[in-house]
Amino acid sequence: MSKYQKYVPDDNYIYPHKHCKCGHMMREDQEFCSKECAAKWGKKTAAANKKYNRKKILIWVGVIAAALIIVLVFLR
Repeated sequence: MSKYQKYVPDDNYIYPHKHCKCGHMMREDQEFCSKECAAKWGKKTAAANKKYNRKKILIWVGVIAAALIIVLVFLR
């Protein structure tokens, strides 16, 4: 094989592509493979963000409460 033959598309040529978040192959200029997938992914991310934000707030409340307890113990 010459160095130029490897750039000639053959039967096994796979065009430039990327994969959707669900795993399907799609063109490079697309964000999702279908409208249904975009809607489904939007619902999943909204729920995940809400859960993450709730967890983050609870952690901060715990840190502040622990700091307050430590300060109150040392001031006595």
